[in-house]
Amino acid sequence: GDNGNAGSRAAPGRTIQYAITNAAVGPGDEIRVGEGLYVESVTNNSAASGKGRLTLKGGYDTNTWAWAPATHPSVIRPATTNADCVYWTGVETNAITGFTLTGGRYGLYAYNCGSASSSSRTAAVHRLTHLIITNNAGHGIYLYAGRHGMAMGNCLIARNGGLGFLKLVDNGDNSYVHNCTVVSNASDGIRDDHTWGSPITVRGSIVANNAGYGLRRDSGSAIRAYSSCIWGNALGNFRGTAGVALYGGTLVANPAFAGAGDYRLQSSSPCVARGPSLAGDPVLAVTNDLEGTARSGAFDMGC
Repeated sequence: GDNGNAGSRAAPGRTIQYAITNAAVGPGDEIRVGEGLYVESVTNNSAASGKGRLTLKGGYDTNTWAWAPATHPSVIRPATTNADCVYWTGVETNAITGFTLTGGRYGLYAYNCGSASSSSRTAAVHRLTHLIITNNAGHGIYLYAGRHGMAMGNCLIARNGGLGFLKLVDNGDNSYVHNCTVVSNASDGIRDDHTWGSPITVRGSIVANNAGYGLRRDSGSAIRAYSSCIWGNALGNFRGTAGVALYGGTLVANPAFAGAGDYRLQSSSPCVARGPSLAGDPVLAVTNDLEGTARSGAFDMGC
């Protein structure tokens, strides 16, 4: 591609950043990204030609433009670990799907999304699906300031140098972790730490083998876990038990991954066919797993 092109299928641009700031792209548009390595930090900044309600969709076969992220991955890797793979600020309700985010400061950093006035901010729930967020220097996902939440499904958040998911949002919207695997991060798996924060709901997910706590609530509304597996986190599976609520089907058991660094499940895993069906979930429906296999009946936990 070439950033002098129009950005069409026949004449694609070269960088994702070019597409975001292209005058022809408006709020609510979908940007489709072909397979390959993109050495850039992708920024959507409302003060610098960014737009709200954009969808970034990676994982396209550049020959057919069929969507197949498992076999045609789009990888975002910044040129330096001082930059974030994806940075959103001041914009609302973004969505990203079908990427690997690796080698940055944070995998995805969403800062102060919504308007500046606390009395007029519109709540935003960003949507993250079919992502692999791994080997970043800091947190996998960092949600900070503003009034926004995060809904994520079929995401693998693994081996990052900080937390898997950190939420520090005052008066934010709810956050959701559906059929995700949060594993082997250098601090807590999922942490909520703000006085007036809205709850994080964890469904059908696996939070395991992190170097801190599995689910950690220092302040905020609550972390609620349904039909999930929390296991083997070095400092304990839970911290802040008054704000961590476990509901039916949640396991404290070895998820029995396929092998070192392979977070698929063995057939004997207690997480097989033990998760809820989220195909019709009104917040974030889940129909396929991370590899693109259709889910049916009782879902497996994790991505």
